[in-house]
Amino acid sequence: SHFGKEVHNDGWLLTVALIEGSGIASASGTRFSDPYVTFTCNSKNLRSSVQLQSRDPQWN
Repeated sequence: SHFGKEVHNDGWLLTVALIEGSGIASASGTRFSDPYVTFTCNSKNLRSSVQLQSRDPQWN
């Protein structure tokens, strides 16, 4: 799934495109992770979808 977000404020625009990650370590000590990404800009919080059982997630 594609994850792209825009944040507008006082004459500026920030565009973020989340594409992929690689070699993400597991937080629980298992072989895989369930990674996601959080963005915070100007007090606005956004969170990507979770990529189940992946150390090399792709959001594009």
